[in-house]
Amino acid sequence: MAGSGASLNLLANGRDNNLNLLRIVAATAVLISHSFVLATGDSDTEPLVRWIGMSLGELAVCAFFVASGFLVTASICKSRDPLDFIVARCLRIFPALLVLILITVFVVGPIVTTTSIGDYFGFQAGVYLVKCVTLLGGVSTKLTGVFEANPYKAAVNGSLWTLPWELRCYVVLLMLWGVAKGLRKFRLRLRWGGSGEAFLALTAGSGFVLYCVWLDLSRTNAHAAHSVLAVTMFAMGSMMWQLRSRIFLSWYGAILALTSLCVAQLLSLSVFRVLLPFALAYVVMYFAFVPRGVFRKYNLVGDYSYGMYLYAFPIQQMLAMAWQGIKPIEMVAVSFLCTLLCAIPSWRWIEKNAVRTKVQIMGRIRPLPHQSAVGNV
Repeated sequence: MAGSGASLNLLANGRDNNLNLLRIVAATAVLISHSFVLATGDSDTEPLVRWIGMSLGELAVCAFFVASGFLVTASICKSRDPLDFIVARCLRIFPALLVLILITVFVVGPIVTTTSIGDYFGFQAGVYLVKCVTLLGGVSTKLTGVFEANPYKAAVNGSLWTLPWELRCYVVLLMLWGVAKGLRKFRLRLRWGGSGEAFLALTAGSGFVLYCVWLDLSRTNAHAAHSVLAVTMFAMGSMMWQLRSRIFLSWYGAILALTSLCVAQLLSLSVFRVLLPFALAYVVMYFAFVPRGVFRKYNLVGDYSYGMYLYAFPIQQMLAMAWQGIKPIEMVAVSFLCTLLCAIPSWRWIEKNAVRTKVQIMGRIRPLPHQSAVGNV
């Protein structure tokens, strides 16, 4: 209904949105959240953890996955074929990641390691390099002698764990899309009668199973629950794209969603968890597409969020090593500036140029049909 706000389908039409701003805010939120645990070694020092049992970084990762699910579903549905989709996703993730890992292993590691160079460049360095570059089977977290005297010793770059999960989401989504297309091809259609409806049903079914698993794990295994929640939010984003013509976004809807979460937290953490995926997904979509004016000016700057996300953690670990007793607020201020100085060239020199090579790569992999001498149609 018109009075219920603007249709998400209408709002998401075109590239004039706040998605770049949303992602940089989320990446900064992850940086802020990590500053507490990396400065003190104790994740419970973050105020939000004590209030809702989740960190600001965890909520920010959920926002990333909602936006990713929305955009990736749009990409796969608009791609000419799966190969086009796969190449686009690989170009967005791997070039910048490769540069980060090479810098980490061959520059940062040898400088900060407390062991000899010979010991450092052993088996563990090879495992870290291969797993973090390929993202196969998860990522490696440690390099020999690197940051082992820091307050937080568990990881060289604790942000990378989300990337294998994101890749898994891409693979599963592509499989669901393929199944939906197959249902249409063999006329085993659902009662709505099309591959789009079958895709929605498959995505919704998968999302519901993930949602139930997350609710169960959130009471017993917080670490595993966070991974499942991230994937659940990806499914939420995917469903929101598929249902975009039936979803309406408004400021009072966003306020209601946030208010419901606050009230639920006061009542019970269990109620809070039940509402979280739905309320957070709505708020993320609202922020991504509704606010205008000065918010849209950020699009003139660039998309530095991926670089911020990749480089923040190791930079914060270096700060914790060099500045003993650093306070979380000090780490936030210094690491934000240092990370931004890495994120800007990562976007301008690596990520943006990599994305631009898609047409050339696709042309080599799959030459275009013969074109007439008159020119391109």
